[in-house]
Amino acid sequence: MKKTSLVLMMFCLISAIVFMPPSNRGWLSEFALIWGINDVKPLSYDHQNSQNLSDSGEIFSQNRSFDQIPLFSELSNQEELPTVARDDTLFVNLGEIADRLGFQVKVDARDGTITIRHQSDTLSMVQGIPVLNCNGIFEPMEQAPVIQNGNALVPLSFMDRVLQQQVVVIGKTAEWQVNPASIPVFAPKRNLPKMSAREMARYLSFLRSPIRGAHVSTHDSHLPGAPRTYRHGVHEGLDWYTYGTGVTISKRTPVYSLADGVVVRADVDYQEMTPAERNRLMAVAGQSDGQTPAYILDKMRGRQVWVQYGKGVMARFVHLSRIAPGIKAGQTIKAGQLIGYAGNSGTSDGVKGSDQGVHLHLDLLLYGEWFWDGYTVQERREILDKIFDK
Repeated sequence: MKKTSLVLMMFCLISAIVFMPPSNRGWLSEFALIWGINDVKPLSYDHQNSQNLSDSGEIFSQNRSFDQIPLFSELSNQEELPTVARDDTLFVNLGEIADRLGFQVKVDARDGTITIRHQSDTLSMVQGIPVLNCNGIFEPMEQAPVIQNGNALVPLSFMDRVLQQQVVVIGKTAEWQVNPASIPVFAPKRNLPKMSAREMARYLSFLRSPIRGAHVSTHDSHLPGAPRTYRHGVHEGLDWYTYGTGVTISKRTPVYSLADGVVVRADVDYQEMTPAERNRLMAVAGQSDGQTPAYILDKMRGRQVWVQYGKGVMARFVHLSRIAPGIKAGQTIKAGQLIGYAGNSGTSDGVKGSDQGVHLHLDLLLYGEWFWDGYTVQERREILDKIFDK
């Protein structure tokens, strides 16, 4: 074909695209596929990872309408979406879109926390943790949020998957259709009534022990709420060590799921800190008057698996040495299914490569809240004994 003919053909094609009404441009996507043009990428939601748990513990799909996002050419009133590139991934500065969408963002750079408030909903995140706390129910995120120069950065997929904004990626830029009305209304947070120790034990009776044959530690220092000089002055969870639990705990000790649930975090690519890295974080924590920043606390927990169970229970399995094959964020898990193995990751012994101090640390939260402060040591033990020593 002659050069002049080719130029004329291209001119006609471009003119057709520019002047054609948007409603008739559906063929453009087919053209892009045929010619291998991959820069136009509508974001879509993965329904397989949109599962949550009802209060009865049954798994259900969230009541959200995540439809396929239309092609860029089909959007109206689109505008450029400000993004920040980090490691070949596009992030969005929440502060730059908050006013447009009608929500408030609070960033606590010292603690490493990010809070979004929209109407009656509260969404919270911690930098470096790929998990979203939505009104007390935890869900996996594609990537962890970042706090940079006091700004909260979330992966671009957050716009589509959480805020339900129509976003289209074109190369390394993004366009969006501003639509505050499309932000979903999430299930409201449940505020549980004050329960006696007996009532709380009954409420949590669907859980089972994570370590077979072991009983709740006989040492009060291993229980939730035990005094500490760090972590806000209290021990957050329950520890299973060799001493006090009736079994030998080693890096070969299996850890099992407490009930049916959904994995919201699995540190399968965990890299242990060096002693110097841990000491640096501990020095920062030491400057906080015992109020250890949330992002540092998370580092000290080492390799973790988080599971969202029914009735608002979220469990953190902490200091693991290994995670069982196939365990990943977003998957459903059965009661008694292998999660991983006890360990000492994140501890002073773990960063040295030692086998000392191996144990399982288990945190339990109810709708995102630490609920043990309303009970005495005796009542905490009563609750735990009835749950795990059946």
